[in-house]
Amino acid sequence: MNIDSPVIFSPGNRPAINTARPGLPPWTIPAALADFTPMEPIRLFDQFYYVGTRSVGAYLVSTADGLVMIDTGWNETDCALFVAGMKQLGLNPRTIKLILLTHEHIDHYGGVPYLKDNVCPEAKVALSLLGWNYMMTRPIEAAFGEPRPKSIDIFLRDRDQITQGQTTFHVVATPGHTPGCMSFIIPVTENGEHHVVGLMGGVAVPLSWNEAFLYYSSIDYFMGFARRFRCDIGLGTHAAYLEEAMKAVRSRQPSELNPLIIGPQRFESEYLQRYRDQFYSTVNRLPAETVVVSALKK
Repeated sequence: MNIDSPVIFSPGNRPAINTARPGLPPWTIPAALADFTPMEPIRLFDQFYYVGTRSVGAYLVSTADGLVMIDTGWNETDCALFVAGMKQLGLNPRTIKLILLTHEHIDHYGGVPYLKDNVCPEAKVALSLLGWNYMMTRPIEAAFGEPRPKSIDIFLRDRDQITQGQTTFHVVATPGHTPGCMSFIIPVTENGEHHVVGLMGGVAVPLSWNEAFLYYSSIDYFMGFARRFRCDIGLGTHAAYLEEAMKAVRSRQPSELNPLIIGPQRFESEYLQRYRDQFYSTVNRLPAETVVVSALKK
């Protein structure tokens, strides 16, 4: 699918007008997401960049036909910092043609209104249909707060291939972190050599058995595509998890291998294992169910 292809709109593709449920206590941002210390903008690969904070950030892919942005941060304050980081890297934010949203949480969609109103009004915004409809049914609270996108241009589907310029983004449905969570497989080059990024769309495991098991199954589902495309780079939507590796990218010598390139074997045994470990650490805190979790380890 090219981003200029006809778009089928959901009947619910309308401004978010839900109100908060009465009587809820104010939401406290989880400690792991409350560190808004800016991270130095960085070029990770030939045409692939990161801007953001220790809380959350955005990836930029420079294509032959403009920029593709993956996620947008919490709000205008966050996103304005991202835009400044793009300029620092020599990128023109006004050339953003496509905004891919991994999932329907405010720290990923919150910068969309700022971008559309002030930076790149013609950019198309993409989110899964399930993610959009789920957001529309959720009161404006907690991780589903405002600002929200006013509309979605492209509803992502499992196994979509979206081409911008000469770069094709492979879309993989990975529900669990949220119902509409999507992950991406993205070809990149490092000094002209071909590599493949695998980007899981969500990190935390919900405190629910059903969603937790869905999260776990999504890891294995994504692994199948990672094997097919031979992903040798694993990135996350919260770059604090990769902060040490990013520091190593900045400090490496020209002759040294990019430390983010770990190879297909380590992609499975280290990168994807981190998500499995997240699953086990979460379900060990849940009330017992009839399903024996240890059976999954066999």
